[in-house]
Amino acid sequence: MSCPNCDRPTLRRTEVEPALQALRCGTCNGEWIRLADYEAWRSASPEEVTPV
Repeated sequence: MSCPNCDRPTLRRTEVEPALQALRCGTCNGEWIRLADYEAWRSASPEEVTPV
């Protein structure tokens, strides 16, 4: 899969928070979180989360 920002095929899975997976680009360091993964993480963690 290619990075939507720099169009390079350098995406690798990473964990940005416990139980929240993302794809990180090794070229531009962008992190991409699928909406379904984010929604599942939020519903499993109902306490307030501080935006980063």
